[in-house]
Amino acid sequence: MSKDIWLPWVQKLGDTESISSILLTDAFLDSPASINYHHAYPGGLAQHTMGVLGWAFCISKDICIDKKSLARVCLLHDVCKIGLYKKILKWRKDEQGKWESYSGYEHAKLDLPVGHGELSVIKCLQAGIKLTDEEILAIRWHMGAYDVSHDGMKSLGDACDKSLLVPILQSADLFDAHHPSTCIDLAAIVDSL
Repeated sequence: MSKDIWLPWVQKLGDTESISSILLTDAFLDSPASINYHHAYPGGLAQHTMGVLGWAFCISKDICIDKKSLARVCLLHDVCKIGLYKKILKWRKDEQGKWESYSGYEHAKLDLPVGHGELSVIKCLQAGIKLTDEEILAIRWHMGAYDVSHDGMKSLGDACDKSLLVPILQSADLFDAHHPSTCIDLAAIVDSL
């Protein structure tokens, strides 16, 4: 995916220099979104991010919500995955039962072992991106019940009650992970921001 696709979004969302330092990098554009699950290939993270953006705007089209803020959380929700997976050689048996090698990924060791959502928030703040409280909640809780700590379900519920960004981002992320498709014209959306 080309940097040119991301440039209009970055220019519309404020914090242009900070967001550019994350989204307009080869590290972002070349990273997979997962090891074995959705978008597990080079460039998968960028494709997933764009898919989440499309789903979020589709879900929220009739909801009164700050669309720039929605776009920001969609674009930044998985920044913790930049450089998180390293390419390795893996082995499997082919249809004839013979061993064959293939390229795959494994987790790189985390310098800061915190949850997925927390790490994305931390990386954004470290890059100098100013997030609203609602944006922090949405990014932190975008994994929903898949990433809860002790007593986390109550905090997740409280976050959903506090901001519509939280359930919209959760849903869009889940939809794109399981049904990657575009349901909306993203070029028209960025022009309207």
